Amino acid sequence: MGEHLRRIRSEETHDHYCGKIIQNELIDQLGKKVKSVILERARAAKYFPIILDCTPDVSHTDQMSFTIRFVDISGENICVQEHFLAYRPASDSTGEGLTSLLLDELKAKCGLDMNNCRGQGYDNGANIVGKNKGVQKRQLFTLFSGSVKSWAILKLNIQTFTIKAVTETRWECRVQSLKAVRYQYFGIYDALVRLAEEANNPKISSEANSLAMHLADFQFIVTIIVWYDILFQVNLASKTMQAEEMNLATAVNIFQGCQEYLTDYRLTGYESAVITAKEIAESLGVDAIFKDAPSRRKKRMFDYKKSDDAPTDSEQLFKTTLFYSLNSTITPVEVLQYIHENKMHECFCNIWISLRILLPIPITVASGERSLSKLKLIKTYLRSTMGQDRLTALVILAIENEVANSLDMTDLIEDFANAKMAPILRTRKLTDTSVSKSGKIPQLPSRTKVKRKN
Repeated sequence: MGEHLRRIRSEETHDHYCGKIIQNELIDQLGKKVKSVILERARAAKYFPIILDCTPDVSHTDQMSFTIRFVDISGENICVQEHFLAYRPASDSTGEGLTSLLLDELKAKCGLDMNNCRGQGYDNGANIVGKNKGVQKRQLFTLFSGSVKSWAILKLNIQTFTIKAVTETRWECRVQSLKAVRYQYFGIYDALVRLAEEANNPKISSEANSLAMHLADFQFIVTIIVWYDILFQVNLASKTMQAEEMNLATAVNIFQGCQEYLTDYRLTGYESAVITAKEIAESLGVDAIFKDAPSRRKKRMFDYKKSDDAPTDSEQLFKTTLFYSLNSTITPVEVLQYIHENKMHECFCNIWISLRILLPIPITVASGERSLSKLKLIKTYLRSTMGQDRLTALVILAIENEVANSLDMTDLIEDFANAKMAPILRTRKLTDTSVSKSGKIPQLPSRTKVKRKN
């Protein structure tokens, strides 16, 4: 390096490798290497979801951010990883345009199989999911608020709490929608029965009759009570932790109290929920029994009876499939880690695949927002003319700095040297070919030195 600097100062060479072209080549080489490491891990994990977010940059170009999630199984410890992949300019904001952009990035640029994409997360993604092409969910609020007559029938039967639409944002907020049903069960049931009898629209009458039959099911009554008790406690802890004077110590205590309640409810809550459900069933004139679900006959390879057969009792089946699953003490990550450590991938192949699909499913799209924050820090007003390749490479180096710091620089230097030597080798090959044919050494065009004006 000292000899190289000396030759530059003495003007013995003009190739100092500090120009903008060399900088862009180095940045591009580093960015591609980091991206290749991420994609190699993603292909080893196989299953992945994608997170997309879009925002205009300082040059008024819509930049689409691509973030990938997967279960990293390359090391000893199983963990879910999120990695930024690229920015792509989104000129077409329609659903078809964004879909083609997504497929081009994942399939053509990254070489990932879209059949292994098992989850998607969008922010403001109305164009992606489609507009006015779905069917409304079966909701009590949707049914009764459809007409003035339906709402009047509802008001005649309930007095205390008004039914609300199901909240689309947070699960604990759905306790407000569930509260009216939990404490006015008999009134809502009567309203549905009356609406089914008096509605002029056959579709509304059929929907009201179907919902009334669901409310008259004892298993559904128990589910409503259990679900309300859990959501009420979670909502109470959530609202308390949102106070302005909340601190870390108090938040930890609230969280531990909520966890202790759920643990105790798993042990003793079922009996109390069944007692309350029997009182509601008695007021409705419904038998307080769990109906037997139709079972499918399974073809067995052998005649012996397996010891791990599913429970045949309907109440025990309900407790196993619903109640006990609400407060499971073993996390999916621990199960996956146990299978990985003991090399049981072939023994529990279905669980191994299912958990690798389940765990990376995005709960939020915060990663996309964070990548867009880096965009505003790197592409500023003074750098508004920055090229797309340089921008993507700089952002991936900034976000994925841990991966970048773990790279082997020897390989990068060799790749960079090979890329710079390729034009020289091609020129020498052409020169050798010309000499062998003509016997004369061709004169290469000389570089003329342009003098700068002061």
